[in-house]
Amino acid sequence: FKGYRILDQLYSGYSTIVYRALHLETGKSYIFKALKSDFPSFREVEGMKKEYEILRKIQNPNIIQAFSIQKNDKSLYLVLEDFEGISLDKILLKEKKIQVREFLEIAIAVSKALEYI
Repeated sequence: FKGYRILDQLYSGYSTIVYRALHLETGKSYIFKALKSDFPSFREVEGMKKEYEILRKIQNPNIIQAFSIQKNDKSLYLVLEDFEGISLDKILLKEKKIQVREFLEIAIAVSKALEYI
């Protein structure tokens, strides 16, 4: 990831891995969603491109912005907005439960995002 420093790995799934990265020139934080495979399948590449195109068209405060799609060696990654959030699974691991008010705030934000789509 030329020009960036990886700060943290946020998620690792079957075919993708998600990082928080710092742009060395501007000091701004971004999220990278990268294909895991050094030799991704046509389907994985097309899926990433489609995800990028969909996110680029959506302008909604409840949906993360996509800034670019980049090639890194033999694979692709998305450069996404970092809203400095914490994943729900990490909150639940740390706190074991959340307050009703916090749950409702999350549920409302998710429903607004889904309503937009």
